[in-house]
Amino acid sequence: MLDAPVHSLALGQKSRVAALGADAWLDVGKGLHQLPKPPANDPSVTVYFGRDDQPRLMGTSQGRGVYARFRKGGWERGASEIGKLGSLPMAPLFGVLGYDDPEVVCAPDRTCIIKRRTGWTMIAPPPGQPRVELCGKVAWAWDRAAVHRLDDAGWRALDTKPTFSRAEHLWAVSETDIWLAEREPSRLHHFDGNAWKAQPSVVQGPRAVWATGATDVWLAADGGAAHFDGASWRRVEGLSGPLSAVTGRGPREIWFAGQSGVWRATHQ
Repeated sequence: MLDAPVHSLALGQKSRVAALGADAWLDVGKGLHQLPKPPANDPSVTVYFGRDDQPRLMGTSQGRGVYARFRKGGWERGASEIGKLGSLPMAPLFGVLGYDDPEVVCAPDRTCIIKRRTGWTMIAPPPGQPRVELCGKVAWAWDRAAVHRLDDAGWRALDTKPTFSRAEHLWAVSETDIWLAEREPSRLHHFDGNAWKAQPSVVQGPRAVWATGATDVWLAADGGAAHFDGASWRRVEGLSGPLSAVTGRGPREIWFAGQSGVWRATHQ
């Protein structure tokens, strides 16, 4: 779908797709076309879609927070969308944006804004500067060997002993079915509600996980891609790495992105 290095990929409503690398691209149904130069292309900056179905950029670059929205053909600061966290100079930011509730915007050691359609709430952030993923309608945060779940009382740490020390990415099918990728030493980790278990990755250097359910789990890795059918992992043919992102709209439309570009896989 695109022959250019990409480190972040997002799917919006109505078949929209956005990609971010050294440049930014947007697909509104006619293929990915290049947008004006993004204000930051640091690997710590992620592309999302906002609830208006327009691209957003959020993350940290050169020690400062980045929050931008695409509007009227160009990028602009979206400070009004993140309250006091949008005041200059912006602190480093982490979180997750998108159409589904909740959106999460956090600054380390300051606050997290939990944005729901019913209103905003402020809570204490999890320790450090973790990554955040919205799995279903539940937000999860992870940083090295720590995993936190967002519930009504705030961020709650999983108190089970980890089998990993450098978490790369996490996807939770449910609270009792969580997959975690560890790029080095090339392992996958699974939580069954009681304990973590480690296994070698079928493809080298696992980077990202995404799933529609317990029998449909996808993996993006330096060495390509793989699929788990509930019983075993199998390499996906025809995809070259390195890949660093995977997402989808359902079991039959899967998207991958990485140094080798952007790929769309149709799964029967």
